[in-house]
Amino acid sequence: MRIGTSEKLITPEVGIELCGYVARIQPSVGCHDDLHARVLYAESGMEKIVWIHCDLIGFSNTVANSIRKSVAEALVLKAGNVFLSATHTHAGPATVYLRNCGEIDPGYMGFLEKAIVDAALEAVQKLEKTTLCFSESKVEGAAIDRRQTSPNSNVDHRLPVLGFRRDDGSFKAIIANYAMHNVGYTHENRLISADIAGFAAKM
Repeated sequence: MRIGTSEKLITPEVGIELCGYVARIQPSVGCHDDLHARVLYAESGMEKIVWIHCDLIGFSNTVANSIRKSVAEALVLKAGNVFLSATHTHAGPATVYLRNCGEIDPGYMGFLEKAIVDAALEAVQKLEKTTLCFSESKVEGAAIDRRQTSPNSNVDHRLPVLGFRRDDGSFKAIIANYAMHNVGYTHENRLISADIAGFAAKM
């Protein structure tokens, strides 16, 4: 398998409204840490996919379809081979409509789509041969069930990890997925941040 990766800053200007909390006072007043769009391009035989992961609350169907179409055209792929995901930070710009949770900035949305397309094009230029690896561990205490304890309570402490290892043993990319709400900051926070997932990515 050959993969290419890239990363682009998608941090908005301070003053943009943040999404995720009805009770938050708008707009943002600073930046705690940057937001990123990360792209993984993978090809094996004739199969090619692009996975775009962003430090954002999410994507509407309209926005997601527009981004997937633009990336597919730029890379000459089927739109069905372009995947989008988000960390669901509540300290990023509004990119999906939630009532009274921040206004969507059209200028930022245009910037975001261009940044993602540019990142996808960069990833294709950085292809390396890798071997796919998998491991799983457990992380206790980070995820909790916020509802009252009952027979239906459920917390998944598993931490599955995919690694794309080079021949020399180093890793080109690592994907970790842990089931928790990416909300370390409360509604009182007015700083742009990738929150817990951003900290984990830096580590």
